[in-house]
Amino acid sequence: MTKDDPLKERRQHERKKYSKRDRGFEFFVQFGDDVYDILDVYDVSVSGIRMRLLQRIERGDTLLLTAKEDEFSMSVMGEVRWCVNSIKGQGYEHGVEFDTSDMDLNVLLFMSLKKHLQ
Repeated sequence: MTKDDPLKERRQHERKKYSKRDRGFEFFVQFGDDVYDILDVYDVSVSGIRMRLLQRIERGDTLLLTAKEDEFSMSVMGEVRWCVNSIKGQGYEHGVEFDTSDMDLNVLLFMSLKKHLQ
């Protein structure tokens, strides 16, 4: 959303949905000293993610998203841009923008998640 037109779509990258169906694959959030399971991911791209957690993380907070598969692990920093009560009735949906200082890392994370996306 923009300041001039709050309904205008700003996304520049295709969004995909994540599925937790694959065994041996972990995707989680670290916030401070706590680690949270990601319940659902509705959208993921090279620039950000929309996900549902049981915990609420406030707008402006920085977190670390990590994907692990077998011995391979990759993490990216992100900033919470918005948080709302989940429409599923449990938990909170968060919009997170990835740190853009290393877009190559963001692309690698997206590519590693790609086979887990619907």
